[in-house]
Amino acid sequence: MIKHKIIIAGAGFGGVRAALKLARNDSCEVTVVSDRDTFRYYPALYATATGHTHEESLIKLSEIFAGTNVTFVKDTLKGLEPGRKKLIGKKVRTAMIR
Repeated sequence: MIKHKIIIAGAGFGGVRAALKLARNDSCEVTVVSDRDTFRYYPALYATATGHTHEESLIKLSEIFAGTNVTFVKDTLKGLEPGRKKLIGKKVRTAMIR
């Protein structure tokens, strides 16, 4: 079986949802790249107005992706080389896209 290597830039609502949905497919190898290692659940931010801290609305991406075939890379993406099928980050210089 051919593995499709998928890289998702960003771990907001769209990135996390796409990663989890794609990870259900055994033919997909999913990597999420984000400059943050937490997911901010915006609907819970109202709690800060009632005395809670905004940290209570953060969920560790490692917890979200636990038990899935999603790989998380904490990095800031700086560029894209479509002709070479590469992403360029601050830490990870290139990541292959297939």
